Amino acid sequence: MMVTGTTVADFNKDGDVDTLDLAIWEANYGTALGASMGIGDANGDRAVNGADFMAWQRQFIGSQAVKNGASAQVPEPNSWAMFILALALFVIRP
Repeated sequence: MMVTGTTVADFNKDGDVDTLDLAIWEANYGTALGASMGIGDANGDRAVNGADFMAWQRQFIGSQAVKNGASAQVPEPNSWAMFILALALFVIRP
């Protein structure tokens, strides 16, 4: 069974995906049978392996972007640059 959700890599259940969760995954890497989320099984395949690290990595990077506000920022064109471009297009128009 595959586990889905926004914090499947929060192995210590503290509400965020961070380096503490990575330490749990590292300590249990290679567990092949009977693994649980609490010891690093992010995808529910009952093993702690590279797929679980990828889940941690995606969620860690995503959580860092949200903390830094990167996902909320959209670059906007400079109004002066837009004005100069429009003026240049108007002036060189045949």
